[in-house]
Amino acid sequence: PDQLKQMAESVSYAYDAPIDLVAAQTLSAVSCCLGKGVSLLTNHPDPTYGLLYMFLATRPGVAKSNVSKCLMRPIKEYQLWSRESFRDSTEQRLILENADKGVGSSLKKITKKDIDTEIGKSSPTLVVEHYTQEGLANTLSYNDEYLALVSTDASGVVDLLRGSKSNGCFQGEILLKGYSGESYDCNNKIAKDEHLDEIRLSINWLGTIDTLKVFVSDHQINNRGLLSRFCFAEIDQPVPLAQVNRKTLEDSVKESWSSFLSDLLSKYWNKKNRPTEVVIASDESVLLSVDFRNEFVSQQDLFDGLSSLGDRWTENAWRIALILHVTKHPHDPSRHKLSLDTMKSAIRIMRWFVGRELSCVEEVKGSD
Repeated sequence: PDQLKQMAESVSYAYDAPIDLVAAQTLSAVSCCLGKGVSLLTNHPDPTYGLLYMFLATRPGVAKSNVSKCLMRPIKEYQLWSRESFRDSTEQRLILENADKGVGSSLKKITKKDIDTEIGKSSPTLVVEHYTQEGLANTLSYNDEYLALVSTDASGVVDLLRGSKSNGCFQGEILLKGYSGESYDCNNKIAKDEHLDEIRLSINWLGTIDTLKVFVSDHQINNRGLLSRFCFAEIDQPVPLAQVNRKTLEDSVKESWSSFLSDLLSKYWNKKNRPTEVVIASDESVLLSVDFRNEFVSQQDLFDGLSSLGDRWTENAWRIALILHVTKHPHDPSRHKLSLDTMKSAIRIMRWFVGRELSCVEEVKGSD
């Protein structure tokens, strides 16, 4: 869609960043905004959400941090605004409650400490970087059971996931459940709410090629099915030569992007008890998805030993399709069926990921 294309091309030019990296990151940024607010009905009995698990790797010096900072800025600014608004409303509530308890000089002044104590860990949270499973469960309990995990240096996250601080014990159970919307029970008494009904996560990790190879080669990540949930790729373009010309990102482009993401967040994030918008997939798009899946199923012997890598390719294509659909119809997605053309675009993008995933896995296997 034009909204994503314009931003991707502008950011790629301004930061001398590979268009493959930037384009994929625009999809991930939109994914972070959708939460539980909009879902897609396909030929599967369960709804599909536009929440991607993405891990992109580059050489050092290929502007991935700059790209992420630029594209994610509106999301973090919206989180800040939401927290400030929540703090203001909490302060006003405490003032009113205090007024009911006394009159005149007997009134207690509401302090910053009072507000901090009242808020505790309940401040609105959309984006987190590092996590423990218990801490993530606790934060999810305050935030409609949805969070976006975003990191521009995934090495620490991957080490944690592989159990570097837990005697090698896999720390990805909550990520597995967050992809499928399953319930999660935490046994750690630190967590306020030990039972979560339907957690959802989106993940946007950026890292080095070496970190991605560690992620792809880990037997726990493979055997538990976490790898198949990710759209991952090596962006192997070389570091660009420095240039003298002064490049900028036009204010109009930044403002358009900020407005677009802010509108999505206000409509879809933190819906809590509000109904989810439901998009219906057209019959033609369903037929195309079936053909896409059967293409790989019919050749499954060729993928022997790839640890169920292809199991989620069709589902991820649907997730990308919903992102594209909402981008085309941000104000009324449920009034339009997901079209054949949108599904064609999503499958074309997914084929791009499939090729890079297979290449990465084969490279890792060849180095063993």
